[in-house]
Amino acid sequence: MNAFRLGRVFGIEIRVDWSWVFIFVLMTWNLASGFVAWHPDWPGPERVLVAAVASVLFFACVLAHELAHSVVATRLGLRVRSITLFLFGGVSNIEHEPPSAGSEFATAVVGPLTSLVLGVLFVALASALTPFSVHGGAEAEAMLAQLGPGATLLAWLGPVNIGVGLFNLIPAFPLDGGRVLRATLWGLSKDWRFATMAASAIAQVVGWGFIVAGIAMSFGATLPLVGAGVSSGLWLAFIGWWVHSAASQSFRRIAQDDPGGRDPHGAAGQAE
Repeated sequence: MNAFRLGRVFGIEIRVDWSWVFIFVLMTWNLASGFVAWHPDWPGPERVLVAAVASVLFFACVLAHELAHSVVATRLGLRVRSITLFLFGGVSNIEHEPPSAGSEFATAVVGPLTSLVLGVLFVALASALTPFSVHGGAEAEAMLAQLGPGATLLAWLGPVNIGVGLFNLIPAFPLDGGRVLRATLWGLSKDWRFATMAASAIAQVVGWGFIVAGIAMSFGATLPLVGAGVSSGLWLAFIGWWVHSAASQSFRRIAQDDPGGRDPHGAAGQAE
């Protein structure tokens, strides 16, 4: 297994995939470059140090997101083998699929809610401790320049966690939003197999939408809430490919099962 053990939290083994090292370096480099606009007077080493701390704290927030999934799953009687941080964020390795639509809904929705709560908390702290403002223009740039390292971390972590929470609510299985959708369809239809296939099919459409949007951004299109640019577009297209691939695998696996059957012993996972 391409992961190393970090320790245990609440009795759950925490592992870090080696792909995380790549995204950690990439995120630190991008943040250090971005902090030039926020703090043009900061020396390079200080920007890199703050960026590295921001990357570590971001993945700590991802771990909190996954722990929320795992704690709820454990309370519902599901065994959680481990949590692994990797390229796309994290995944909770839950031994079995939830036994009911209600337990699936609770396990899935708590992760995004945790990210949203953390985001709002960080924004509130940044606003309380500094003259932080969400308004744009020269006034906002001047305010950002006044932030110290701690306040800068809060001002960055807040919107990022809110973004993570909202992104994970997108109805694209196996993202949390897709699992919430599956739980809803499962509760309405009383048919786990139908709900999984329907959620997977919808996720494939969403994945293609990400791919098309990412390609359009790479060719100069500007999208609301996403922006523009080649790097952002390629990243969005890559995420779309991953969502489509994961959803396609789920669809094929369920389609090959016996009619009306679900594997009560199959492993599940909350992926971000």
